[in-house]
Formats: sequence, structure tokens, C-alpha cells
Amino acid sequence: MSFDRNRLRQANRGPERGNARNRQSLAGAIPVTRLQSTARSSIQYIVDNKNDRTGNDVNEGTDTDLAGMLRTRFRQLWHRLTSPGPHSDAIPVWDLLERRYGEPRRRYHTLRHIGHCLDEMDPVISELQSPDVVELAVWFHDVIHEPGATDNEARSAELLRQVAGKHMAPGRIERVGELILATTHLETPRRHDARILSDIDLSSLGAPWQRFLDNSAALRAEQPDMSDADNRREKQRFLGGLVERDAIYYTATFRDRYESAARQNIQRYLELLRSA
Repeated sequence: MSFDRNRLRQANRGPERGNARNRQSLAGAIPVTRLQSTARSSIQYIVDNKNDRTGNDVNEGTDTDLAGMLRTRFRQLWHRLTSPGPHSDAIPVWDLLERRYGEPRRRYHTLRHIGHCLDEMDPVISELQSPDVVELAVWFHDVIHEPGATDNEARSAELLRQVAGKHMAPGRIERVGELILATTHLETPRRHDARILSDIDLSSLGAPWQRFLDNSAALRAEQPDMSDADNRREKQRFLGGLVERDAIYYTATFRDRYESAARQNIQRYLELLRSA
């Protein structure tokens, strides 16, 4: 089965999304209220099928189609959030995002991860207090990713301030920055939108087991200079901390959807690490 290129082209020509009730899914053609009863959006299909288990491309041109759909969606978002003027052009900002997420050393924190997060966000968009602010945080939360650094999220928030400062309300920029910092997963977010964003970022922990392993391998590949022993300790610390919580996910929607699978995946993976 291949994805429908005509549908992709139609999605890229689609109108900007309206309010939360009438927003479109990533496919650009499925109302959010119907998304959960739909097999998958076009972007999620591309994300899921980018590589087969051998790591080989299964769809020629997949990256180009994904980037095209994401570019259209980001430009619409940027235009909604910024004031008209000479600095409100979304193209330079998109070019920055595409360049950063396309860095050769990245394996997990790529545009595919952003596409996955957006696809997780769309079904819960009616639960968000500020959907566009949360979406902008999705776009920027991993824009800076230096392996081993402890300030990636803070630097990502600062980069947002630099590119948005000339044409976005200061209060809005600060709210996006706070949301980005929530994806450090170091403490319980205070705001509801930040809790949803945190859950979105961790949603892949509840993926099917093989995809969980593939994601783990991709994350490991982003840290080639770290020893296997140090990498195991880091993963045991982070994942062990998650399963020690009363719940991995803060919101009922994500607990219902992923809590059980995520706990099973993490416990199974920790056993593999201990036996390594």
C-alpha cells in the first residue's frame, strides 16, 4: 500500500485551519472530531512507513512529501501567530527548522518526530487552552539538540525568542518558552497545556515493541561519543524515573491510550539493559 500523492497535494493547497472545533488533521482533510475513527492521517502514514525494519526506505520521496506537508502547516501557524509586517515571513523560520532538524547526526529528533508529535496533538486539540501556542512549542522543542548537553530545551526556547521577537507578542513568546522547558521532563508541569505537551513528547514510549526498539536505537545513534555503559546508566536513570511515578502520563487521554503499553515497554527494556 502506498500513500495517496493526490491527497498530499490537495492537503498542501488546503485553507488555513480555523478554530479548535473546525481544525483539520495533519492530512488537511479530516476534521479533528473524526480523526480518532480514521485509520491514520497521511503524515502519520508517512512517519510510520518511512523505514522498514531493515532501515531501508519503503517509499521513494517520502522525506520530500513529509517536509512539504509540514512546511505548509508551519507557514499557516506562523501567519496566525505573528503580526503582519516585513519580519512575519515564515519561510526563513521554516528554513531554520528544516536545517536544524535535518542535521546529519540526528536519527530520532528529526522532522519525523515533529510530525509524530503533531499527529498526537491533533486529536486532543479541543483539550488545549492555547492550541497554536502549544503547536509552536512542538515545532521548537527540539530545534537545538546537542548530544550530552543539559540545556538543549533552554537554548531551543532562546532561539525561539530570537526568531519571533520582532513580530510576536512578548507574552506569547514567553508562554511558548515555558512549554518548551516542560519537555525536559524534570518536574511536573504546572499548566494544563504543558502537561499535554509533555505527554505528547513521551507518547512514543507506548508504541508497539519493535518501534520502541527502533526509537531506542535511533536515540543511541545520536550519542556516538558516549560509551555503552554510560548510555545504559543514563537510560536506566531516565526510564526508571518514569516508571516510579504514579503515572507516566499526566492527562487521562494519554494514560488511557499509552500508559499500559509504555510501562510494559519500559520494564521490558530495562530488563534488557540489566542483562547487557
